[in-house]
Amino acid sequence: LAQACPNHVDLAMGPIKHGKAEEGWRKFSPAAIDTLLCLARTWGNGQGLQCQRQRLGDADFCTVHLRQNQWKVHGRVDGPIPDQKLREFQRHASRGLEVPAASKVTPGAHKATQRHGMKMMTEGELTRMKMMTEG
Repeated sequence: LAQACPNHVDLAMGPIKHGKAEEGWRKFSPAAIDTLLCLARTWGNGQGLQCQRQRLGDADFCTVHLRQNQWKVHGRVDGPIPDQKLREFQRHASRGLEVPAASKVTPGAHKATQRHGMKMMTEGELTRMKMMTEG
């Protein structure tokens, strides 16, 4: 995906380095980052997804995440997660709730989740749902 779209950064190949703790937060980061979107990490049902809102002008974040530095709650999508929040992600994952590989979850699936009260959907599930609702 990163090679096909210049607006995506592939975290597996990316130059971002943050020491030994790096592996911990990367588990809760999407495989690819769309640099045209807000760079805030969201909870995403414990997966750590990228905010799907548009960035505000030259800022790295959308208006929601800029307000009172809300992006600091989960951190930047391309950087470490604050220690307390990282422990929450890890606790959520240790409860036996599978955290799907970020590449298997469709960005925007969390929006459908909120609207329809569903669990996170894979790309195939989201596609099937769209086909059923579109007629």
